[in-house]
Amino acid sequence: MAKISCDTGTGICAAPALDDATSVDDTAKTESALVYVGDPMCSWCWGIAPALRRIQDHCKQRGLGFSIVLGGLRPGGGDAWDARFKAFLRHHWTEIGAASGQPFSFGILDLDHFTYDTEPACRAVVTVRHMLGSSAHSRQLYDVFAAIQHKFYVDGADPTRLGFYEDIVEAAEIDFSRFSELFASDEAREWTRGDFAKSRDWGVRGFPTMLLKTADHLVPIATGFIGAEDLIDKVDTTTRTFGLSGETRSA
Repeated sequence: MAKISCDTGTGICAAPALDDATSVDDTAKTESALVYVGDPMCSWCWGIAPALRRIQDHCKQRGLGFSIVLGGLRPGGGDAWDARFKAFLRHHWTEIGAASGQPFSFGILDLDHFTYDTEPACRAVVTVRHMLGSSAHSRQLYDVFAAIQHKFYVDGADPTRLGFYEDIVEAAEIDFSRFSELFASDEAREWTRGDFAKSRDWGVRGFPTMLLKTADHLVPIATGFIGAEDLIDKVDTTTRTFGLSGETRSA
């Protein structure tokens, strides 16, 4: 199990190594896209959420796709849920809130028992992605991702419990009974580990990470906390380099 490793200076949460996952690269079938590699329970991924909203709008304007790969920050958990770890999280979340302006509450820290296992939250997003199918819009899937973040970081609810996802899934107009069956399946676990392995195969070692994926190239855009304007500038510069200029951004 992975222990938490997030750096306040760089805005990066480090990705643990994986032992036995197999990557299935299905993004090559899609249009050129900006790929966001993150984890709903990665605190810097919550910090960057406002920039992610902006960059999705920008990608749409530029005719560039946007997709999500789940990175797997702490599959299986790691650190013991004790006073030391709770103090670390409180300090870390306070710093990220100050740096990003994102809200954090600390209600989850009042729980006597909790496993900081990020695999269920990632699996929930992967399950929704499969249920939405090819008709899914990237914004619709990111809404689910962001709703999980908000419910954990702001509402202090426990994402390792199935009931956590009921209102989120229903807001996405997905049948919760079917979601529950698929979420609990071995197949969904394999899909999720496939995302984890894909990010490692791509050389991603920390979250949040943004990549540009074309038919022939996989190009790093940014890793760690970044503001919306800086991220947009990096995307524009990289897409111009690879001849994907699309529409220009209005002032």
